[in-house]
Amino acid sequence: HVWGLMDGEYYVQSNVLTYSVTILPPAKDITLNVEVDEGYDEDDYYSLEWGAPAFEVVTTASEDIDAEIIYKECDKELGRAKVGEVFEIDPIDLGLGDHIITATLKGSEDYNEANYTFTLNVEKKIIWYKLQIDNVTYPDHAVGKFYSDVDGKYTITINGEDYEVD
Repeated sequence: HVWGLMDGEYYVQSNVLTYSVTILPPAKDITLNVEVDEGYDEDDYYSLEWGAPAFEVVTTASEDIDAEIIYKECDKELGRAKVGEVFEIDPIDLGLGDHIITATLKGSEDYNEANYTFTLNVEKKIIWYKLQIDNVTYPDHAVGKFYSDVDGKYTITINGEDYEVD
């Protein structure tokens, strides 16, 4: 063992062989931080409705480095983005409930691995709808118009009979 040597290159000689030894500086510790769109609390727990636009995340590092961040939920990789670039998480891909997301910067000879964890909660979307029926005089038939903020097929029951509307 040799103690007290600084970074650099040294030559070690024994009776038989000469060795070249390079001592590298220790890898740096990096701190990650996650920035999100305005309108979300900054407490690492973010909520949005199912079907909402993609949740945008930017992971920054305490050092100016050109590296890739890997986003995972448990062992499932959600995708990758460079440090400082936007990464989008689609709430529909996650499903309902709490999802613990980890942003990981893999280590190298220059810096140690770093992680940042946050929770993304995907909530049920409350569907707005309206059924509008114009006034009608007997014996004419009523005509209804159905409006909703979520596309899809709906079933309306009138006097026990089901009607499917888009």
